Amino acid sequence: MGERTAELKKTNQTLMVEIENQRRSDIALRESQNRLRTMLESNPDPIIMYDLIGHPQYLNPAFTSKLGWTLDELKGGIIPFVPEDQKELTAQKIKEMYEYGKILTFETKRLTKDNQILDFLVSAALTHDTEGKPDGIIVNLTDISEKKALEAQYKHSQKLESIGILAGGIAHDFNNILAGIMGYSQLARMNISDPEKAGEDLDRVMKAADRAKALVRQMLTFSRQTEYHKQSMKMHIMINEALKLIRSSISFTIEIKEEIASKASVMADPTQIHQVIMNLCTNACHAMRDTGGLLTVALKEIKIPGPDTIAELNMTPGRYLRLQISDTGSGIAPEIIDKIFDPYFSTKFPDKGTGLGLAVVHGIVRDSNGYIKVYSRQGQGTSFFVFLPVATENADSGNTQDKNDFPSGGTEKKYGCG
Repeated sequence: MGERTAELKKTNQTLMVEIENQRRSDIALRESQNRLRTMLESNPDPIIMYDLIGHPQYLNPAFTSKLGWTLDELKGGIIPFVPEDQKELTAQKIKEMYEYGKILTFETKRLTKDNQILDFLVSAALTHDTEGKPDGIIVNLTDISEKKALEAQYKHSQKLESIGILAGGIAHDFNNILAGIMGYSQLARMNISDPEKAGEDLDRVMKAADRAKALVRQMLTFSRQTEYHKQSMKMHIMINEALKLIRSSISFTIEIKEEIASKASVMADPTQIHQVIMNLCTNACHAMRDTGGLLTVALKEIKIPGPDTIAELNMTPGRYLRLQISDTGSGIAPEIIDKIFDPYFSTKFPDKGTGLGLAVVHGIVRDSNGYIKVYSRQGQGTSFFVFLPVATENADSGNTQDKNDFPSGGTEKKYGCG
């Protein structure tokens, strides 16, 4: 009997310990939940917690204050706050989050209950159950509308400055062209009795008019006011055609090295891509005009395996053709590399170019859903990397990106045109 009593006493003590531990765990859990709720409810940013279907399960007070809806209005339904033009982007980002399991950050727009449009920086992550399986999504919305408005003002001021620069450059170029047209027109009138000489003068008038037409075309390309037709095109063929022209016009002291490792296609306008290659190659050759050197033109298919693989470009995951055009010239000084894509900025002498080349290149790459990166080191040369999405039907399991392909050190300038 004594043994049974001792055993019951021991069991009772064990149960009391377990009950006390459970009580402490419950208290700790409640305290943790209270801290979490306090953090969520005191956060000035709107926060949403979704289930896997996309129905909101929790909205913090900032959400209701900023966007207008309450949880009772939305529970069991979808929040109607994604504008039509943002639905594709949002769906793509959600897909990336599920696919790569990373915290996702992107800028987008959302509608309020009274149909105002606000700019938000969205941060989203999957939530998981006790077994580690996804059971929902938590989203933090940071209102960046004021920041965007300030950026728009800044861009507008820059645009006004660029318009002034463009106006001066255009006036200078057209004055030169008009002077030629007027001069050769007068000569043609003087030589009207000599049809052969008058014909030569009129030919020169037509050439000057063609230069004016080319300038207008460059300007329209820069300002996106001319129509081009995107189609599936082979980059390596366009490179070969451009290099034929380059070879016939450069000094024998400049060697050209081709490294074509892909025959994939991109969706772009052939004329525009030809212009990109010609402009970049011409600039490279100009940088080596006095010393000679090596012009390298390389084409390689790479794979961006996940979001933000090249963080500074914020490239969308997928397969890209990477066009590299490098020279061994004088390089670009760090203090001017930020200006090289500005319209009419040029380090060439006034009679050697208008300065529209790189501004046009940037506009074309951007319109082709691509990205451009510039690396330069003074005294060693410059490399331009142009990334264009591979046309879907040609995406194969070719080369993947090797980060060692990019030189380290020196000065860089990157542009995301997406």
